[in-house]
Amino acid sequence: MTNKIQVTAVFSRRSESDKFYQMTREEMAYITDKYIETGKIISRNSYLASDKMSKTVVTHFASQAVLDEFNSDPIQIKVIADRNKLCKENNIKISLITQEYNDDGIINSNKRKIEL
Repeated sequence: MTNKIQVTAVFSRRSESDKFYQMTREEMAYITDKYIETGKIISRNSYLASDKMSKTVVTHFASQAVLDEFNSDPIQIKVIADRNKLCKENNIKISLITQEYNDDGIINSNKRKIEL
C-alpha cells in the first residue's frame, strides 16, 4: 500500500486588513481537473480561525510522487510564487507541516516555516 501525504499550511496575519492569498478561478479549475477529479488529491479544505487571524489549508495527496508532481507543476509553481509574494508584502507568516501516513496512522512528520 502506498503511503499518503498530508500537507497543512498555516497562514498567520497581523490584521484583518492583510488579505490572504486566493487562487484565480482558472488556477482552481486547473487543480480541480488535473489533481482532485483524478484522485491525485484526495481532499483539500480551508479553515479560517474564529479570530480570523489565521487560515489553515489541509491537502491530502495520494502519494509522495503526486506531491512531487504537484510541486513541479508550472501552474502550481506560479501559484506558490504569487502566494509568497502577497504574504511577504503583507507580512503573513507561513508554516508547513508535511505528514506521511497510512491506514495505521502517521509514519513521520516535518514542520517548517517558510522564510519570505
